[in-house]
Amino acid sequence: MFGAVQMCSARRRSISESRKKQISAAAMPDYAARRANRCPSRPVGEPCHDSQLTNLAMVRGTSNLWVVRGDHVFREHDRLRYIYILRRGVLKCYTISVDGEEQVLAFLSPGDVAGIEALGGGLQTSNAVALTDSELRRLPVADLAHPYSHNPALHGMALDASSREIQRLQSMLKMTRLPAEQRIATFLLNQALRLGNQAEPTLAFSLFMTRGDIGRFLGLAVETVSRMFTRLQAVGCIIIDHNMVELVDIDRLREAARGPQQTVDLVAVGT
Repeated sequence: MFGAVQMCSARRRSISESRKKQISAAAMPDYAARRANRCPSRPVGEPCHDSQLTNLAMVRGTSNLWVVRGDHVFREHDRLRYIYILRRGVLKCYTISVDGEEQVLAFLSPGDVAGIEALGGGLQTSNAVALTDSELRRLPVADLAHPYSHNPALHGMALDASSREIQRLQSMLKMTRLPAEQRIATFLLNQALRLGNQAEPTLAFSLFMTRGDIGRFLGLAVETVSRMFTRLQAVGCIIIDHNMVELVDIDRLREAARGPQQTVDLVAVGT
């Protein structure tokens, strides 16, 4: 074990300053840079054509919204006026329990939609806070009341976003039954899939959320999250340095995510 820890320390030191800059640049979610792989009206990893983005951007009444790190896009119980397409940055969606505990529902990246789950009730059902400086496109909810022929792009996006929300909930239900190591491995693989695609995951990225955020998302104590990161590093799956992660053996990480009974399918939504 001591030898493994020494090996991991040496590997961690191998992340040079130039490599850190490369990881930071690659990890900063940029809608324009990834629009070939992500868009609101296409499943994760499938092509998104510029004409579709233009149609969404030109919908009547839409506008851009910029938020700085730490600011909220909306809060629970706010009146629902818009749904939001994230163009750049990272958002955290969360609720506060009656006991005052924060429960993280999702981490949103470029192409994801925020606020769609509130369409049925007219009030926001969660909080959305920016983990980085972020840019969003606001789409007026009033347009969803129009016939489909008036705005097929917006309605198609809303239906796809609803479908992805259902997939996210199903994926989370599966993950809550997994051991801690499988949850962490699955989380890291999902991050890689969301920043890349199914065919070519991103192997180096930054985690803009805290260990506590990850624990509240996965239902784990922060100490368990840190311990699982250390374990995955010790067996050679990853190199982690503060918030920077490099997947050095993605096949072994996939094995860790599957576990002995291969009980979970990776779904690159909502993480």
